[in-house]
Amino acid sequence: VDVADGTVVSLASGNLADAIRASAALPGIFAPVQIGDRLLIDGALAKNLPIDEVRKMGADVVIAVDVGTQYAPVEQLKSALDISSQAMLITTRRDVDRQIATLDKQDVFLAPPLSAIDTLEFNKSAEAIRLGEATAREQVERLRKFSVADAQWQAWVQKHRIAQDRELRVDRVTVRNRSAVPDASIARQITIQPGDVLSLEGISREINAIYGMGDFERVGFSVEVRDVRNELVFEPVAKSWGPNYVRFGLNIEDDFDGNSRYQIALNHHMTQLNAYGGEWKNTVQIGYEQRVLSEFFQPLGYGSDYFLLSSVSARRFVTDVPVGADTIAYSIRGGAVQVSAGLQLGPNLGAIYAGLHREWLRGSPKVKSTGLESVEANVGGVFAAFSYDQLDNVSFPKSGSEASFGVEMNRDWFESDDDYDKLGFAAARFATWGAHTFLLGLRLASSAGSELPFYDRFALGGFSSLSGYQSGALEGNYLALGKAVYWQRVGGGGQVLDGIYLGATVESGNVWNDRDEINSESLIFAGSVFVGLDTAIGPIYLAYGRAENSVESLYFFLGKTF
Repeated sequence: VDVADGTVVSLASGNLADAIRASAALPGIFAPVQIGDRLLIDGALAKNLPIDEVRKMGADVVIAVDVGTQYAPVEQLKSALDISSQAMLITTRRDVDRQIATLDKQDVFLAPPLSAIDTLEFNKSAEAIRLGEATAREQVERLRKFSVADAQWQAWVQKHRIAQDRELRVDRVTVRNRSAVPDASIARQITIQPGDVLSLEGISREINAIYGMGDFERVGFSVEVRDVRNELVFEPVAKSWGPNYVRFGLNIEDDFDGNSRYQIALNHHMTQLNAYGGEWKNTVQIGYEQRVLSEFFQPLGYGSDYFLLSSVSARRFVTDVPVGADTIAYSIRGGAVQVSAGLQLGPNLGAIYAGLHREWLRGSPKVKSTGLESVEANVGGVFAAFSYDQLDNVSFPKSGSEASFGVEMNRDWFESDDDYDKLGFAAARFATWGAHTFLLGLRLASSAGSELPFYDRFALGGFSSLSGYQSGALEGNYLALGKAVYWQRVGGGGQVLDGIYLGATVESGNVWNDRDEINSESLIFAGSVFVGLDTAIGPIYLAYGRAENSVESLYFFLGKTF
């Protein structure tokens, strides 16, 4: 249906993939498809069982399969939404009923009992197929008369199907860009070259790389023959809701002992700010740690792998400061600047970068009556980092790996009050079998023999980071954490709620002040159970964690806190 004027459009020629996508473009779920000068959506609203269109094509006998939604019984119409859905269904079903009434006795009509399966429950497709097969088998004798001999069928298949062993070599690769992203930036993701033999695996790899840039709503492709030359065309379409994005995050923790805290974050991300693809990200965070951060990312040319990254930030947090044999809670506030240069490693593989940083901190006791003085600290030094990310999903990955390594050296020659070093490594591997996903993760950190100041120590605690403890509850000069995570998809499958998951974690680790303290006997064991939702606004988690010595907490996460 043409969304501009409601005209029913019959597609008899052109690109088959575009025709299929247009026919499945449910309003509000999938984007309309532009074909020629028409903007098309699913024709279900106007003609959900187009028997008359089949007859216009010359069919003598029609096999009609009605998989549309049926009317809900009166006892199920309990809300305004139920009534609205039923009212919209009346329009659709009226045309379907008219179409069914035109069937003759030589035609075959099938109506699988799909009332228990919602339109968006794609995870129940196997059940829908089973019901459809059962319905067809009930009329197998009527369908059998349309069958042909096996030799005749094989001859038809050979005539109409391209041989699987036929090689299709590409003579040219082009990008039909429907976005503000520079062509060169997109072309950098493509590894297929003229002369290569095309394969679905290779094309899928390229589409995933382009889509992984994060700027596109969808990425299509086609193979077009021009002057006996095969042209592979990629067609990325810009997100209809970009190029600027806003994200929201909320964290709530409670340890069942009267201690609860929260954190709220708001992030504004601006992309494609200039011809080279500059990006500007601003984050405001309030709660137990308050923070304002502004980052600017600038590639050094069209499709360049080299980039500059700079940031300014301010933060305020509470930490325990050692005073004699005791610790006193101090409120710390400060600001920081950071500049770095780096190199992106291939299409969406990761990056390596290095730079300089400075931070100024000032703190005072939370309880003024202690009589303790305020503290001040200047931090400055150099850092370098490497990151690798091949996950297939940000919120609930099913496959892939990620890893990072970083080193930081703070020295007095850069006006740092404390000389100390920090080394950090983290890695994770995801794998999925059916509805079951497993994660193995490892995190290690070391001060390399130096003493970390109280305001910059390694920390553990929080969901899947020694669950049961509150975030950052354990601090030290050395850190180790290993974890295994399992979750199972139990529902979802729509645009708003893509997945519902049940899972559990098992974790072991600790932090230490001295290297000599590190041993297996000092490890803390912890675990959690959780419910996860993959939603349009980001992941949502509700988790219960418990560690040794009856340390326990309840966690709630909405979106990401960046």
